[in-house]
Amino acid sequence: MHTYTHADLWARGRYDEAFSTALEAGGGILDWLLRKAPPESILEIEPCVLSPGVLLSLLTHLAAGVSGELCCAGNVCV
Repeated sequence: MHTYTHADLWARGRYDEAFSTALEAGGGILDWLLRKAPPESILEIEPCVLSPGVLLSLLTHLAAGVSGELCCAGNVCV
């Protein structure tokens, strides 16, 4: 069985699998994928290319990131 990198999955149009594995891996891989494919560009594709589970996980991750940014001021988190 061939193991694809996230870049391979993305290039082959396997967006759901790319985001699913990136969400599992977290950290730098997910950040890289989000820079390559901003959520607004993915969400504009019809029909939606992400499964409901991946979409929910991605939105939860993004909401947590926004929430974390909102409650931090400078180097001090409130």
